This record gives sequence, structure tokens and C-alpha cells, in this order.
Amino acid sequence: MGDSGNRQSTSNAVWGRRLYKTYGKGKNKANALAGLNLNVPYGAIYGLLGPSGCGKTTLLRCIVGLLKVDSGSLLAMGDVPGARDHSIPGPMVGYMPQDTSLYNELSIKELLLYYGRVHGMTSEDIVYRTSFLLDFLKLPTRDQLIGCLRIWEHLLEIAQSSQQTTIIITTHYIEEARQADRVGLMRAGRMLDEDKPSNLLDRYNMVSLESIFLYLCHHDLVGNAEDEELMSGQFALESTMSEDSAVNYDASKPLIATESADAGGSNSSIYGTVTFENIPRGRPPPDPCCVFPSLPAFRVIMALVIKNLTIMKRSIGLLFFEFIIPSIQIILFCLCIGRDPHDIKLAVVNNDLGPMGATYLKFLSNTTFKQVLFNSLDHARDSVHQGDAWGVVEIRPEFSEDLMQRFLMGINVSTKVITGSTVYLHLDYTSQQISAVIHARTLESFQNFSRSTLALYGFNTHYSDPPVLTTDPVYGSADSIFTEFMAPGICNSITFFMATGLTTLAFVLEKKEGNYERNLVNGVTPAEVMLSHVITQFLVLLVQVGLLLLCTFTIFQIPLEGNPAAVLFLILIEGLCGMCLGIMISCCCDKETSAMQLSLGLVYPLLLTSGIIWPIQAVPAWLEYISEALPLTIATDALRSIMGRGWGIDHMFVWLGFVISIGWAMFFLMVTAVIGRIKR
Repeated sequence: MGDSGNRQSTSNAVWGRRLYKTYGKGKNKANALAGLNLNVPYGAIYGLLGPSGCGKTTLLRCIVGLLKVDSGSLLAMGDVPGARDHSIPGPMVGYMPQDTSLYNELSIKELLLYYGRVHGMTSEDIVYRTSFLLDFLKLPTRDQLIGCLRIWEHLLEIAQSSQQTTIIITTHYIEEARQADRVGLMRAGRMLDEDKPSNLLDRYNMVSLESIFLYLCHHDLVGNAEDEELMSGQFALESTMSEDSAVNYDASKPLIATESADAGGSNSSIYGTVTFENIPRGRPPPDPCCVFPSLPAFRVIMALVIKNLTIMKRSIGLLFFEFIIPSIQIILFCLCIGRDPHDIKLAVVNNDLGPMGATYLKFLSNTTFKQVLFNSLDHARDSVHQGDAWGVVEIRPEFSEDLMQRFLMGINVSTKVITGSTVYLHLDYTSQQISAVIHARTLESFQNFSRSTLALYGFNTHYSDPPVLTTDPVYGSADSIFTEFMAPGICNSITFFMATGLTTLAFVLEKKEGNYERNLVNGVTPAEVMLSHVITQFLVLLVQVGLLLLCTFTIFQIPLEGNPAAVLFLILIEGLCGMCLGIMISCCCDKETSAMQLSLGLVYPLLLTSGIIWPIQAVPAWLEYISEALPLTIATDALRSIMGRGWGIDHMFVWLGFVISIGWAMFFLMVTAVIGRIKR
């Protein structure tokens, strides 16, 4: 940069030379800034003119440090925007985005208090500035919620309360007029159309008034030199610049950049404004060195956390639902999954000529089975074909006689005797769970029946024992149910996916409403925003996990052999991992619909491949290696070992579950940082 360039850069509040900024790649590459030069003197009011899409928003975002130019030189208030120890972004710049971008759940006082804390202002300064702004802007009571400040509601109340009052609003931001009773669309001194907004949308089959206006302009027969201008966007700004108003640079004076339209609140066209405001005497400016510290600033994080908690407090019903939904899920799981079926309809054909067939049927559980007697096997099988029964128990005529011979003669009986003393099952195998229960319970009943019969006739009851016997379990209980196998994974998955969804939604909504961008301009770093949401969601997570474990171990008595603290710690780590995944998803997506679709799309793949529903030993070998590397797999097995085996954190397998969960959380955060850098 030559001497002339140095002099110009130091004599201007904003100075830019040969600025280039592009979006997209390859054929989709578009130039937002193409060799732009800019000079904004100190103390000037600078009007930035141009139709929609000409690069005004991109230029302002570069000036306030939200974007970096691809090439060229840009200085704002004497330094590169975003440079270390520079107060842009930060307290030196005031930025009004196109949208309102305010937290509707906060009151006027709470909103000003939040931004005062972000900028490190003292309590006295915040009270002073709040009182000044309330009086200067003629705002209502400081406890009024931002979301209730609606000028349109006031206008509608005036118009509807008295039929004598008529209101005409002029604006080039067409969508602003959507709430009017009737709108008229003008062009080149002619009225193109007028009607109720809803009627216009229906008539032209379009979703916005702006689309209708462009359509009408395109089909307007009156041609003039303004056609191209009207189709590309509206000019709505007036520019004034005073060369005599230039002043020397003062680091205590803020730069104010505004994206606005007019007093009517339009956000279609954009004003670029640079002004100075003296900070009141005796009130030192915020320390610019605190804007971009090497580590997140504690005061900023606390301001963000208090803001998040206040917003949560405004939606107490939703917060209560967030607290109890994991408990509802675990209750439904314990009630519906893993327990034995009951009242299974079983067709019974007892053709036994002796008493033993009827005796055996009495050993069948009346809780598990609901026996329906049939006279013939064909009729019984027909009931299964028609879906009235799940299977048929067939006992043949020689059952009692042949069974006694089998007891007495052992291995010396004929095949006919073996066949006659056998109970036959004809099952509907479309439900593997029900057919497995029928098979297991009928076999168990026959074993109990055999012991009873052998004891009745004075034989050794061990003759009925199978050649393979199960001794006392090493871990667990012989009476354990499938619920106990799935419970650790369900606890982990509920916590993981709830944390993912809530964090994703919180981030995406903040970005969508423009509050995230406003925070960045005020010097808040992405790391501080992320940490504040993690802290806030972690407080919610503590309540969720506490209620979830209370239902699991107290109400449903799921066995817990290990340390409860290890269980709690591992589930909380898994929740933090889910939060980090939510942060990554929100960084990838700009709309809540796409973010939630991506979050929901991960549920079943992780649920099915993490050994939660079924052991991973059952999956193909190549998929097993992938499954073991997923964030829920080893953590679920580790939690299962703590609960069922009583292992502690000193056991390598349990310790590995903690390490992998923390590793995935770090990986998600690193990917988020990379994506954020690429997007910027």
C-alpha cells in the first residue's frame, strides 16, 4: 500500500480497495463483490444504494466482521475487521440487520440488560442507558415483552375500534403490507391491482405479495426504462454525505451499520450508515481487548446463560414437557418391551384316552395361554389359518399309555411308543417372539408335569432333567427378562437423542431469527454461544436424567449391581456427546426443518447398529467393526456392564466407554469448527 493509500485509509472510517467476494463454486460461482472500492469519511452519513442482490448486505457483513473478503484491502476504524484486539465486531460497531433479530421472549429490561452484560457494562451504566433509551424511544414499561411490541396490533386496534379511522401505509417492502385489509400495487404511476392480500395470493396462486408484484411488473404493457430496474429490485434510499463533518478518529466512538429500509420497518432495501456517538463523560468505553479473548469470556458466557434461562422460564409448559418426556419414554419402554406375552390363544386337541393328557394341560400357564378346546386337528388348524389362535397343541390317543411305558422302559421302547407319548405343536411362526414363548412355556410345563408324574409313581424325578443343565449364573439372574438387556441402551439413546434434538433446535432458531448474527457483531464468539447453550441444556439434562433413572431403578426395579454414580456420569457424558452432535448439525443446516430431518434421520441407523435392540454379534462381520466405532455402542455395553455385572470405572471395558463418548464429542466439535470456517 503506497503513501496515498495509507493517507486515505487513515482519513476514512471505512476504506476498501479492490474488494472481491464470491459465493458458490464452479458454474454456480457468483460475484457478490467485484473489485469494489469504498471511502467512508469519519463523521459522515453514507447512503449505500443499489437494487436487491447487488452486494449491499455482503459489503456490510464484511465491514462488521461477519464475513471475510476473498481478496482486497478493507479497514474499518483503522484496522481489519475481526483483527485481534480490534473492537469490530464488538462495542465499536452498532449493527441493525434486515430482520428485527430480537429475543421475543425477553422483556425490554432483560434484553438491554443482556447486551449490557455482553459488553461488560457496569450495573449503573446499564440502568442509566436503559432509562435513557426508554425515554428517547418512547417505549412502554420496561417489563413489556419484546414479542408484544407490535405496531400492527396498534394500527388494527385503531382501525377496528372506530370505523371512522382509515390508515394508508406506503412501503416498498411489499410483505410488510400483508397484514393490511387491502393493498394496492403501483408501478410507474399506475395501479396494477388492488384487493385483499389473501385474495391476491389466491388469484395469482403465489405465496408472497412480492412475487405477485414482480409478475405484474413483468406483464405490464407500459414499457419504460425502469423495467429492468424494477425486476432486479427497488431503490429506496436517499444518500447524504457531508465532507465538512469529517472528524479525527477516536477509538471510543462506535461505528453503526444499519440494514433497514424506512421508518415503516422495511427490510427489502438496505442503508449503510456510519455515525459517531460520544460515550457519556465519566463512563469509560468497554475494554476492546475483551472482545476477542483467546479463551471464552466468563462474563459473556454468564450473560448468554442467563438469557437462555430467562427464555426457558417464559415457556414453562414446554420446559416441563422437556423435563418429563424422557421419563415418559422409559416408562413406556418398561411397560411395553421385553415382557412375556399373556393371554395367547392356543388351540388344544386332547385325544388322550387316559388321564395324563388332561393333567399336562393343567400345567400350562393360565396367565400365558388361553386354551381353546377342539375335537379335531383340522378344525384346530383352521383356527390358526383364520388368525384366531397362535398354535395348536396336539395330544394323541395313546399318550398316557405310551408315556408310562417310556418312564418304565427307558431306552428300550419302540418308535411307536416315543411317537405316541410326544406332545405336538403346530405354530404360527410369523411372530418369532410369540412362537418362542409358546415353545419355551410348553416345554417347561412338560418338564414340570414329568417331575410330578415321576414323583407320583415313586420314580427318580431327575429322569426328566435334560442332559444339559445350567448352573448358577455368573452375572445376572436366570429369571432376567429382555427389558433388562435393552434398558441400558434405551437410557443412553433417549438421553443422546433428546440432547441432540433440543440443542439443534435452539441453535437453528437463534440463527434463523438473526440473533446469532447480532451476537457475533456484538463481539460474542461462536465458542461462547456454544458453551452457553451446552451449559443451559446440561442443566435441563440433569433433571431429565435424574427423573429417567428414578423411573428405571425405583419404579421398575431394573437391577443395578454397580455404582449409581458411574451410571449417572456415563449417561451425562452421552448427553454431552449428543449436544455436540446437535451443534454440528445446526452448523450444517440453516432451517429448523432440515436440521430436525437430519437429526431424526440419525435415530434409527444408530439405534439399530449400536447393539441397543439386538446384540452386535448378530450383525455381519464388516458391519460389526463399524458398529463398535459408533458413539452409542461401547457406551451402551459399558453401561450394561455397570448395571448387570457390577463393574466399575477402573475396568478397562467401562473406561473405554467413557473415552469413546468423549472422543466423539471432541470430533463433533472439531467438525463444527471446520464447517464454520469453511462457511465463513
